[in-house]
Amino acid sequence: MRTESEKRKEVLSVNRTLRIVLALLGILLAAFCLYKANSGLDVYAVMPESGTFTDASQLANYLELGYFEADPGPISITPAVLSTEEGQREVSLVTIRGWESNLFFVCNDWGSCMKAGNNKDSSYLRRVRKVLTENIPEGSAVVLAGHSLGGMVAQQILADPDMQERYEFLYTVTFGSPVTMYGYEKEGEIRMLGDLGDSVIALSTDTRKHYNDTFYTIQKEDAGIDGSWESHMNSYIRQSVWGGYDVLGVEGGTASLTLDSSQRTFYSSKRWAK
Repeated sequence: MRTESEKRKEVLSVNRTLRIVLALLGILLAAFCLYKANSGLDVYAVMPESGTFTDASQLANYLELGYFEADPGPISITPAVLSTEEGQREVSLVTIRGWESNLFFVCNDWGSCMKAGNNKDSSYLRRVRKVLTENIPEGSAVVLAGHSLGGMVAQQILADPDMQERYEFLYTVTFGSPVTMYGYEKEGEIRMLGDLGDSVIALSTDTRKHYNDTFYTIQKEDAGIDGSWESHMNSYIRQSVWGGYDVLGVEGGTASLTLDSSQRTFYSSKRWAK
C-alpha cells in the first residue's frame, strides 16, 4: 500500500503537470489571439477634401474604416446631405460592415452570416436594429451602405415592416453581398455591386434558388484581382473599378453625399454591448 507521503507526491506531480498544460494552453491561446488581431486586411477611410462623396468606391472606402479592428465598431451613423437631381435632403448615413473573422465575442460572426444567408434572425441583425432605433429619430430619412454580411443585414432591415414604418429608407448600396429576403417588399431603392471575382455574392439561399433573377440585380465589374477573398475585400475601394458608379450605386449617376466625418458615431458589435 502507498503511504500518505507517496500519495501527496503523486497529487503534487499531477498538479504540476496540470499547471504546465494550462500554461502551455495559455501561451497557445495568447499566440492565437495575437495572430487573429493582426490577420486580415487593414482598410482605412480616405475622406475627399471637399467632404463630398461622388462615387461608390469612396462610399465603400468610408464604410470600411477600421475593418478588422476591435475598435471603433462595425456600425456607424453619420449625418449627411444627399444631393440628387430632385434636390438636397438631410439624411442619416448608416454603414454596416461584414464578418470580422479575427474578433471574438462579436455579433458579426460566422453564425450571423449563416442566419442572414438563410433569411433568419441573428444577433447582428438585432444589434443593428437596436442601434438604429436608439440613435436615429423616428421619421428620419436613411441611406444604408453595407459590405458582405452588412449588406445582407441591410436587406433584412429594409424588409422589416416595423422598420419601414419607423424610417424613410431612401437608398441602399451593398458591396459584395448576396441577395437576401428575395420576394419580400423592401423599402427604397437598392443597388447591389459585386465584383466578378467575388464568389461571396453567390452565398445565400435566395441567390441559389433564384440565380438567374438575382444576378441581374447585381451590377458586376471585374477588378482583375486574383483570389475571391482579395476581390471581396479590395475591389470595392478601387476608384478605377467603381468610380463610374455614383454614391448611390448608379452607373453614370450624379448623386453625392456631403458629410462631416467628425460627426460620425460608431457602435460596437460586442455581445455585451448595450
